[in-house]
Amino acid sequence: MFLMGFLRVGDVAVVVFSGILAYRIRELNFDLPAAYQIALALGMLLTLNYFHFARLYRYPRFASHVEPFGHLALAWVFVVVTLIFIAYFTKTSEDYSRIWVMLWLSFSFAGFVFLRFLAIFLTIRWRRTGALTRNVAIIGTDKLGQALADHLTKDGKTGVHLTGLFDDRMDDRNMAIPEDAGKHPIAGTVEALLDYSRNHKVDEVILAIPWSESERLLNVLKKLRTLPSSIYLC
Repeated sequence: MFLMGFLRVGDVAVVVFSGILAYRIRELNFDLPAAYQIALALGMLLTLNYFHFARLYRYPRFASHVEPFGHLALAWVFVVVTLIFIAYFTKTSEDYSRIWVMLWLSFSFAGFVFLRFLAIFLTIRWRRTGALTRNVAIIGTDKLGQALADHLTKDGKTGVHLTGLFDDRMDDRNMAIPEDAGKHPIAGTVEALLDYSRNHKVDEVILAIPWSESERLLNVLKKLRTLPSSIYLC
């Protein structure tokens, strides 16, 4: 999504501009030597990879205002340690000003924190307007479907709107749908979901059906072929 792409680009920009700003403060010019340019390139590469592996570019991280910063600090420590090891084993540590290194690393971390505060602010604002809300439908109304519905709706910060639970084993022509199969009521059959999606936006459909019931899964997937939504297996 846009916000995650924004963070990736922003993190790269922070590493570069922090290094340039630190050099300007230390040396009073912008003529970075080749060794400093290589350090910035390595910093960008390591930042993107370590932050990716730390899952800092996943949207659910922003459901919590605290969790992203703990992972951010840990990932940045790994980046710094890796850069130190590279400089030590290549015997190039003497090529860099220690003041520049400290300023660069400090400015970079401050920039990462600022970007994530900005991302959290935008997330909260867009959620209030419904711009980040995902409309999710669940097919499967037994214990698995109910448990999944509980998980998706237990925290209002997840940005998920549950469209409803739909039962693939019920036929509108032959069988009445119970008003409630548990905490979450059944909204209709798979055909009812298809009709609903023609006039309403359904972003994701999750099949809460045991994998062992392969024939049932295939039948549902065939019915959903024309549905312009992402389909996931629970």
